[in-house]
Amino acid sequence: MSVFEKVRQKAANAAYRVVGLTARLAFHLLPARHAHALMKFLSFGPSIRLVDPIWRPMLLANHYRFLAADWVAYYERRVKTAPAMVRRVQMLIDTKQFDKAKELIPLAKDRVYARRVQEKQFMRVVDQEMIIELEEHGLTPRLEAAIIGRSSIGEYFYRRAWEAHTMLNGKRVLDCVRIYFLAVRFKPEVVAYCCDVLLKPNEQWNAIVQFVDKAREIHGRMPIEDPTFKKRREQRAVQNELLALKLLGLVNAARFTEAAAMIPAEPPQEMLPSIAAYHAALGQQEEATRVSSDALYILQENWTPAIRDKLGELVCALGVMMEEAREFDAARALYRRAYDIGGIKFYIPEPVYRYFSMMMANGEWDEAILVLRRAHLILWRSFAKLAKEPPAERIERGEYIPKAGALFLGGWGIGDEIMRLSILREARAPGGKYAYLCDPRFKAMFTRAMPDVEFFSNSRIFGPFRVSEEEYWRDREGAPIDSDLARVSELVMKKKEGYPDVALSEDLFYHFVAQKGAYRGSAKPLLTAMPDKVEAARKWLATLPSGVNIGISWRSGTRDIYRNKSYTEITNWGEIFAIPGLNFILLQYSDVSEELKEVEAKYGVKMHAMPGVDLKDDQEDIAGLCMACDIVLTPGTALRELAGALGARTWSLSTTPYYPDLWRIDPEDSVTDVLFPSIHHFTAMRHGSREAVLTAIAEELKTWRTQASAA
Repeated sequence: MSVFEKVRQKAANAAYRVVGLTARLAFHLLPARHAHALMKFLSFGPSIRLVDPIWRPMLLANHYRFLAADWVAYYERRVKTAPAMVRRVQMLIDTKQFDKAKELIPLAKDRVYARRVQEKQFMRVVDQEMIIELEEHGLTPRLEAAIIGRSSIGEYFYRRAWEAHTMLNGKRVLDCVRIYFLAVRFKPEVVAYCCDVLLKPNEQWNAIVQFVDKAREIHGRMPIEDPTFKKRREQRAVQNELLALKLLGLVNAARFTEAAAMIPAEPPQEMLPSIAAYHAALGQQEEATRVSSDALYILQENWTPAIRDKLGELVCALGVMMEEAREFDAARALYRRAYDIGGIKFYIPEPVYRYFSMMMANGEWDEAILVLRRAHLILWRSFAKLAKEPPAERIERGEYIPKAGALFLGGWGIGDEIMRLSILREARAPGGKYAYLCDPRFKAMFTRAMPDVEFFSNSRIFGPFRVSEEEYWRDREGAPIDSDLARVSELVMKKKEGYPDVALSEDLFYHFVAQKGAYRGSAKPLLTAMPDKVEAARKWLATLPSGVNIGISWRSGTRDIYRNKSYTEITNWGEIFAIPGLNFILLQYSDVSEELKEVEAKYGVKMHAMPGVDLKDDQEDIAGLCMACDIVLTPGTALRELAGALGARTWSLSTTPYYPDLWRIDPEDSVTDVLFPSIHHFTAMRHGSREAVLTAIAEELKTWRTQASAA
């Protein structure tokens, strides 16, 4: 290297360090958009090639993807090269600006054609064109062959699957995973991993079965590249893992006949947890216990994180079975063991919640608080950057609700948020400044309940307030990448500056548990229905036959074999439907058309649905219906919390002995809810079984109808 080249290299390195220092200072001292404008100004002239490798990665690392897209467009207009244009198109795709990306595809091709040696760039443009086609029109049979083996398309849709998972969009997760599997040729190890971490949490059980069958079919036809013993052993392990996933999918989809047919006489060790889950789902206690013991003996030799998760789920399933059999000591021991095995990787997983609920129901509050504290601090890891005071310090001194005020980040289901908001009303410090991030469907209702609290909502991609995916991600520009982006947005980042601190709605539940059973909600209703909605509901009810109006719901909108344990089948409500003089008002929000046809055919009972009311999204209308009905009869769903918060007469079918309700029932009478006193619980613990709960409700309805008629 000549002296001149050495001097030039040193000058370039010095300039690079200066630009890097300037970029870091600008980013930390100025708002991101102002820093972006400054870096554009500083890059004027030839120095843009020096600024680009510093500023663009910095924006992407801090989750400013739209600013990065703007920078890439600015850079492309300056340098006018094919790679720059291809990168610009990719950034538009990554920020969901598909129409703009589509417009630039011809220009990108022209740039590539002008430089014939750039075959790699040409293939990138072809992949981008295919990605846009798939984003706009979805996967069609004619495109399948064109996707197989296209790794760049696979990588893109793998990232998209995780984005959809973040947005709680299970259907979109499934669509993206399907394309990803095609692109990677259904590699068995990839299918096993994605089914486990993406499809299982979104309860896509039938899809798991389908994908496993496809992977096994393709894998069985492919030659072994390395026919060594180690390779064959690894392939057998993957095949067995796929079989275990398929069996678990069949069990959770309640396809028990197919599940039974695939259980071998001498199953491989990878299948043991799924086989035990099969027996547990059918209530075959002895078989489930035997297979579970075998799994624990054998698999502890290979104690990987994945195995720990499976064994934790398995032991929890045994605990559920014991709980259902009312063998509570055994259930408690199994829940505790499941907690020991699986640990806490996120806020209160199922085994931990069952164990935690049982501790509260037994009045063992100190042990319950010990478990909750661990889960709570793990949850806070994703939000700690937002807090002005370390959450652990505040929790340690017992200040679960900041006295000076806080912006509370809601984010769970609406039932949980209604419960937690009731705690905030009772427990907040006088004079504190509070805000609450809530579901947009409840913003107006919550504001009426607590006008001195600011309520606001993040954008979402579903429901009546949905926005485009581009707008959804634009609203999260600059949010901490490791936080829960369903809760943390650019709006939250701005709002938090106006409040003394940031808190989570789970902090409110922590406050409830910390009272060790002494907490009692106010008899004054938390929520109020709009008078015109109540009047409209009453006018419609007046058109029905004369009688007592019972609003009913019988299950969650999401079903699986374990969740169903907390609910009853509407076709088993014969004793209730046999009572004369009752009108049954439909408040069940999911598609129940087939169930209603079966009820009408079996019992001759017609459910009445108020015209024009969406029972999932029209929450103001639902509130009006709850207040207009004589009784709201529902299990532990969001409807129960809404009706209870309104002060409507609410009867809760709490049909599982402990999970999920006993800890919130007043021990003085074993009936009244401690959060919302207008809720009365009918529990399997008190009455003996699910069937006995329905019988008790039927008898109570007869008595109530007689009294109402006499009045």
